[in-house]
Amino acid sequence: MSKVFIIVLILLVVGALSFAGYRYYAQDRGGGSVVAGEKGGKRQAVFLTNGQVYFGYISNTDKQIVTMRDIYYFKKDTVATEGQVSLVKLGNEMHGPEDVMYINRDHILFYEDMRDDARINQTINNAKNGQEGSQVEGIQGGSSVQ
Repeated sequence: MSKVFIIVLILLVVGALSFAGYRYYAQDRGGGSVVAGEKGGKRQAVFLTNGQVYFGYISNTDKQIVTMRDIYYFKKDTVATEGQVSLVKLGNEMHGPEDVMYINRDHILFYEDMRDDARINQTINNAKNGQEGSQVEGIQGGSSVQ
C-alpha cells in the first residue's frame, strides 16, 4: 500500500470518529431526539407518578432526564371555592423557577400530544395574547390562567 492511501485512510477514520463523538456529545447535551418544541411542534400533557400533570413542550425523550419548556400546570385554589382549579404558568412561584423542567423519566407515567384546538391550548394561547382570565370550561368548575 502506498503512503498516500494509508494517510487518506487514517484521515477518514479520524474524521468519522470525530463526527461520531460530536454527535454523541451534542445528543447528550440536549440535542437528543426532540418530540416537539415551540418551533411548530405540538404541546404535550405529561402525567407524572405523583398525580401532577404538566403541559408544555418536551424533548430528550430517549434520555433518562426529559426536558420540558413553556410549562403550565393545574393548581388547586386553597382560598377559592372547593374544587376550583387554576391553570398556572411555571415561573410565578415564590422560589422563582425558570421556565424549564428536567424530569426523571422514571416519574413519567405517559405523555400525550395535544390537539391545537384543545381547551387548555386555547386558554394558554389566549393568555399569551393578553386575554387574562379566559376560562377553561368543564374542568372541575372552571379554570383560569394566572
